[in-house]
Amino acid sequence: MTACWYCLVLIEDGLKICPRCGGDQTPPPETSENVRSLTSIFLSWIIVIAAVTCSLTGLFWYARRRYSNNLGNHEETTASKSLHDIRTALSQYALMSGDQYPSSLGMLGDRTAQPLQNARTESYDVTYTPKSSVEDRAITGFELWANPRKPSHRSFYIDESGILRATQESRPANDMDPPI
Repeated sequence: MTACWYCLVLIEDGLKICPRCGGDQTPPPETSENVRSLTSIFLSWIIVIAAVTCSLTGLFWYARRRYSNNLGNHEETTASKSLHDIRTALSQYALMSGDQYPSSLGMLGDRTAQPLQNARTESYDVTYTPKSSVEDRAITGFELWANPRKPSHRSFYIDESGILRATQESRPANDMDPPI
């Protein structure tokens, strides 16, 4: 049993006319027109797929280019935030230690581990230098740098004052650079 091409009622095989609707049941002959129309449909789909692929490629290229232009800002933001977080941990340590800072960041344990890792992930090296007073050798200050591994990025500096400073020059930032 087959279905009528017009009304979709099941009819016996071999019938030339549908007993229900009277529709002709002879299959159309394979002509070069049918083959040509299938070829044109196939080529049309290939053209549509190629156009969509090119459009998406252009969109991704544009988005990647736009994102890569802002990538430096993200890296710099992460580095400066890392310095602020480390400075906060150092200030908390000083409050609990009678205004003395640690001799190394390792003494702060987990409080500086994540900010240091964040800076390293964004291609920045963080350096901590304690400042001792001459009279009693107590560590009463510090300097903290975030230096980029990429020459196009800014270098950052912060000390116990909490003022973050930066420079675009190819050198570590210092206390003479403008605050940001």
